[in-house]
Amino acid sequence: FMVLACDGIWDVMTNDELCAFITNRLKITSSLEEVCNQVVDTCLIKGSRDNMSIVLVAFEGAPTVCEEEIQKE
Repeated sequence: FMVLACDGIWDVMTNDELCAFITNRLKITSSLEEVCNQVVDTCLIKGSRDNMSIVLVAFEGAPTVCEEEIQKE
């Protein structure tokens, strides 16, 4: 997957943190909109007050929904 995001996201999450977060969320839901909303909500909770926009593009081979991960959730 590829992420395009503004500094409001990067102010509170590192590349590795955001990658891990999105990977985890893609195993729970196939809705990219939902994943993006969860990223923004998480950044708000972490205290970001800057502009926050995110575009998530999923390519072939991106993580997919996994029943085992849903059960863990």
